[in-house]
Amino acid sequence: MRIGMFGHSDAQYKPQEKFDFPIRTTILKDHYNGVHQIDWFGVGCCSAERLLNLLQKHRNYDLYFLFLLSSEYIFCPQAKRDFKASIIESYAKTGDLRIDRNLYLLDRSYAKAYSEMWAVSKQQAKNRWIGSLILINNFFKDRNAILIPDSESMIAEKVLTNLPVCKSLVKLVRARMGFGKEYVGKYNINAHHEQEISKFFIEEIENFVQTH
Repeated sequence: MRIGMFGHSDAQYKPQEKFDFPIRTTILKDHYNGVHQIDWFGVGCCSAERLLNLLQKHRNYDLYFLFLLSSEYIFCPQAKRDFKASIIESYAKTGDLRIDRNLYLLDRSYAKAYSEMWAVSKQQAKNRWIGSLILINNFFKDRNAILIPDSESMIAEKVLTNLPVCKSLVKLVRARMGFGKEYVGKYNINAHHEQEISKFFIEEIENFVQTH
């Protein structure tokens, strides 16, 4: 079975050699030992628009895990990750890299052009987000997926009617993003978080195998 991980950093491939404890990529690979193929397509702070773009390039998975962020994050094609619109606008005005430690990935001239040409209100950003969600929902009309929304989940769940929500993963991801003490470590994760998230991945995969 082919399984694809899509969305923000919780779906991102991380090499084991950067950590001194087992991480999800290694735990799942060892657990399934070739029984299932698991590919990681996560992007830092992945916007819904980027997520839609990624999905359209990868149409042939048996099961998708989708980690969804709120409408605050916008697609930055010029960078390898996405950012909040407010951060891009602040960076364009000040050039201060301290606003976000990852802004070195975003050219300031791009940030200025975005702010001048594509700046949108919060409501417009939410409309674009919902539009992407509608297209994502259509993508999953005949495909299998599990949704893990970070926030604005009530809206996401109403739009993404073709994607069941994994509440155990939602709780774990939100705890980690809230920087709870038990999860803070390198890349804001630690051994406990990696074991926990791997356990829930395995539970969801096994449930899917048994019911399909």
